[in-house]
Amino acid sequence: MKKLLIATALAGALATPALADNIALTMWTNPLDIVTETGLGSVDLGPQNLDGVTVTLTTGNRLTDPNGLNEANINIDNTNKVAETLNIIVGANDYLGHSDEFKLSGTIITTGGSAELTGSYFVDGSDTLNGQSTSVVGTDIRNFDSLTLTGPDSFSFNGVGAENVFGPFGLAERLTLTLQPGAAIGVQGVAMISVPEPKTWAMLAAGFAIMGLMGLRSRKDRLATIG
Repeated sequence: MKKLLIATALAGALATPALADNIALTMWTNPLDIVTETGLGSVDLGPQNLDGVTVTLTTGNRLTDPNGLNEANINIDNTNKVAETLNIIVGANDYLGHSDEFKLSGTIITTGGSAELTGSYFVDGSDTLNGQSTSVVGTDIRNFDSLTLTGPDSFSFNGVGAENVFGPFGLAERLTLTLQPGAAIGVQGVAMISVPEPKTWAMLAAGFAIMGLMGLRSRKDRLATIG
């Protein structure tokens, strides 16, 4: 009997499908110097040296409440004597909520040399996991350009992008950093958060209210039975 239980447990474990990665991050300076990492919920990539551009750490997080994508803690230095371009794509998929608006924000700081950051935010209704290659699938809903920053200098971006999408859907951020020789830059955070339309919030609130009333009624029934 014991052997049968063990065999059954092993068969069940083998039959249970493994969870697929839902977040991916790719960085590259040229087609021959590229690195990609995938994960569940979050992904860390670093330290890396891509064609003389050193990346201490970059972290991507897949936020589920509210649905969103965040990239932070990126410290980058161009140790070359020529200008370099670093490309970054982070993406996550399988967001189930509905959204018709996305809040976008980002902050970068240069501590030496000069650099320029451009970025684009994407929504993908086909739910493709972006960040696994150098191309992005989806609709570009908002973009920005920091223009030239000469350290010590800083740049912040805040904005709203609109795109009516239903889950499951994917989100993606694509960043391009142009680094002059000796440039040092820190990306404190680049975030994309979906905002459900008002009626979706109303439905959620109604659902919580119904659950509360059911719990209250159940408690009253128990008290009546005890009485």
